[in-house]
Amino acid sequence: MVGTEPGVIYIGHLPHGFYEKELKGFFSQFGKVLKVRVARSIKTFRPKGYAFVMFANREVAEIACSAMDGYFMYSKILVCKTVPPEKVHPKMFNRLVRIPWKRFEKAHRALPLTKDRRKKLWRKQQRRNKKLEAELKRNGVSYSLP
Repeated sequence: MVGTEPGVIYIGHLPHGFYEKELKGFFSQFGKVLKVRVARSIKTFRPKGYAFVMFANREVAEIACSAMDGYFMYSKILVCKTVPPEKVHPKMFNRLVRIPWKRFEKAHRALPLTKDRRKKLWRKQQRRNKKLEAELKRNGVSYSLP
């Protein structure tokens, strides 16, 4: 049977917010999507801007690739290419792990409060207060923030 082996496509220039769940949902309109892999930084887990999608049928992958190559999405032009079966590494879709966002946030909040960082945070708060006071003044409320 021709075309029953799975097909993989490369998608480049991914827009922000278009990741695993969105890719699987979007490309499922072409056919059955088996796996999705968004390339991410090992250190920060942020996306590198490209992904691989595995379809159940190679012909479906080629149709999806030809349809989406040059597609304009969220101010980015997608680049799609079919990946030949001999180039698909057996471990290409292995690193499908949950991203520990809470751990990153906790580490960021645990940074020491140095003099420079405290000054930067104070300036940021002052700018925010000025903006809020201006908004209150425009709405006819006389209130000064501490």
